[in-house]
Amino acid sequence: MGKVTGPSGTDTAIDLMVGWANKARAVALQDIASVDSVGRSSLVVTTENGKRRTFGVAASARTPVWSRNNVPHRDEMLAAIRQAISGV
Repeated sequence: MGKVTGPSGTDTAIDLMVGWANKARAVALQDIASVDSVGRSSLVVTTENGKRRTFGVAASARTPVWSRNNVPHRDEMLAAIRQAISGV
């Protein structure tokens, strides 16, 4: 039976799309040259070959991108990635 929010199969289609998007944007830790914060909710990852990818970090799924509540979560992620790449 489908979820209340949509017809049967909708949740599966959304899960597949999110999974594909996450894999398409994934960056291997050893390929990261640098990571920097941008705005209140974004991180820009630059790879060894010069490609740049922007990732959003939010306090919750319902938090708007402009919310100041995102900043501590963005900074925590930034610190975690920097620590991880320093050990690679």
